Amino acid sequence: MKQSQNLCESFNAASIRQMWTRSRIYRILLTGAIAYAVLRLTIFVMLHTGTLPLPEGELVWQDLSLYLDASRRLLGREDLYPEIPRLYEYQYPPFFALVCAPVLWLPPTLVPIIGALAHLLTYMLLYSRWTKIFCCLGFSRGVEMLARLLPLWLVFEQFWSDLDLLNVYVLTSLLATFAIEAILGARLGWAALWLVVLLQIKPHWGFVVLVPLLLGHWRFFLKLAVLTIAGYAAISGVTMLFVGPVYGWEQYSQYVELLEKLLYQNSLWRTRDQGFLGYNHSIKQVTVFLAGATPAAMLLSTVIKVLLLVPLPGVEIFRRRRLGPHISRGNLLPALDVFFALYLLTFIWLDVVWEIFLGIVIFAYLLAIPLSKTIRIWICGSFGITALLDIWRLISFGVFGADIITPPNYVRSDPALYIPLTMIVIVSFYVLLLRRLWALPPCREDPPQSHTYADNLGDAADDGTAAAGKSLGLVVSARSPGGEVSRRPTTSSPQMSTPRNTGTSNTLTGLGERSWTR
Repeated sequence: MKQSQNLCESFNAASIRQMWTRSRIYRILLTGAIAYAVLRLTIFVMLHTGTLPLPEGELVWQDLSLYLDASRRLLGREDLYPEIPRLYEYQYPPFFALVCAPVLWLPPTLVPIIGALAHLLTYMLLYSRWTKIFCCLGFSRGVEMLARLLPLWLVFEQFWSDLDLLNVYVLTSLLATFAIEAILGARLGWAALWLVVLLQIKPHWGFVVLVPLLLGHWRFFLKLAVLTIAGYAAISGVTMLFVGPVYGWEQYSQYVELLEKLLYQNSLWRTRDQGFLGYNHSIKQVTVFLAGATPAAMLLSTVIKVLLLVPLPGVEIFRRRRLGPHISRGNLLPALDVFFALYLLTFIWLDVVWEIFLGIVIFAYLLAIPLSKTIRIWICGSFGITALLDIWRLISFGVFGADIITPPNYVRSDPALYIPLTMIVIVSFYVLLLRRLWALPPCREDPPQSHTYADNLGDAADDGTAAAGKSLGLVVSARSPGGEVSRRPTTSSPQMSTPRNTGTSNTLTGLGERSWTR
């Protein structure tokens, strides 16, 4: 396993070195991105040490301060949740406050520095894991695209915003990556573990459990759901025992009530009277902003969500009927399409949408598959604007000073306050993935492929020297929306071997240490 991970990293590094050697534009972009990241980290340190002061009363790491305040209240046996939900309030279960409690014992000056280091390491690991996933699928174009997009990863707005606030978006994205990797690999225990941890941070990430269901693996889905529920209950029970059964039960009860209020009684909507949309780019918020906070607008937003929801299960059911129970070598990637589509659909359904952190992975995935020039221009333009917003904000910061990033002056320079850029990207990516799933052709007559995730790792290890240093001559590309499978000789970039057929299991994705059970 470790040898295979090293191989994937070597392949990615080889792609980066090759592009660095052959492309002057890539050298300029990567050098500029590294310089920007260093500058951005320097500003982060200056803000948190007071060298670069903000207006009085403004906090840089606002989200972490909410977590630590909740930890103090938990240790003091005080209520964690307000009677009336507020937008900037602690909205996590008591377990999360308990986990954050040890941070209270650290010197305050070290907290943001340690948090920044943790964010950087988590972000690096996120990049590394998706490189490994693409590598083990034999998806060399995906690995190469991740290498090409490395400059964009270094300036990605959502990472820097998460770092500034010391939020948990990068952490939840990594945990979801671990979860989907375990699910696709049919590693039930690990999948349940990562899901339990995810649900203790962001409940809406529970959508990951639906991936095996949409792929038709009912038994695995049921086992995973049962284990996840049991694990969540066990962690909640241990938390209650640790903080006191009565107090713990009260806080978990209030947490459930808070979720209900946020789901059904959220009244924190911006309208045109306020002059700008804000950073919440949910469909309901956009509808309310355009049509007013009326029952008709609320109903319209729900109708739009349902219209976007229905196609995914419909497409998946139709696709499975066409493909049958088996899948050919060219169809190694549909499960990733299903995961990405579910991820996007979850954020379409939410009433508060601040970010789309895994969008940068989906962006790389879409650019690595055959798409028309028009579609490529659209997704590069829409996602590129969103991904590069931090550069624009830094320029505004340099021109206007610290006041421009704090209320009320921040409304003067940020386009994301007026245009729902995040939702535009979400819906665009979602429609493309639906189109791709719909276009998958009927199954070929060749026998079902039986290689597993472990087999893929073994193959990669066997061919490690050649894969890391030479072209192997053939690469299986992702299917295009029209369904072609491209086997083309390679001339300029290191490629990976196609996983071998090793004969016993039946997986939909080429992943899995053992076969799925139906």
